[in-house]
Order: sequence, then C-alpha cells, then structure tokens
Amino acid sequence: MRPAVTLVSAWITELAKQSDLDAGLLATRKDIVDLLSGSVDARLRHGWRKDIVGADIEDLVAGRKALTFTGTSGSGLKLVDIDPS
Repeated sequence: MRPAVTLVSAWITELAKQSDLDAGLLATRKDIVDLLSGSVDARLRHGWRKDIVGADIEDLVAGRKALTFTGTSGSGLKLVDIDPS
C-alpha cells in the first residue's frame, strides 16, 4: 500500500497546486491510508472529498484511471481514463 499512498499523495499535491488550495484540505496522508485500507469511515469515501478526489483515487487503484506526466518538463501529474478495450 505504501507505493499507492505515495503516488496518490503526489497527485493530490499537484491537484491542490493547480487549484491554488492547501493539499491538506483535499486529503491528508491519513485520509489516503484510510481510503486505501477500506475503512468505511474514511473521509474520502463521503461528501465533497469523495466528489473531488475520493472516487478518482478508487478508480486509480482499481486500474480504471492512470497518472501521466504533463508538459515538456514532465513536472506535473494528470489523471486520465484508461480505455478498457
């Protein structure tokens, strides 16, 4: 689970930066661990956090989405859908 937490944390940081938000408002490391460990009480499983990042994180770890590098310098991360075919 550690690699998934690290990858998701990097994406959350990038998303927060692009949105001019504090990453801790979107998801803390504990929030990510709780979601990935299957906790039904995870903050990312409910409300606005689920709408903004939780559902995408679940899709990412389920293989329905992927993270790619953006820009010519590869300095950012972008979440993309994976074609199921």
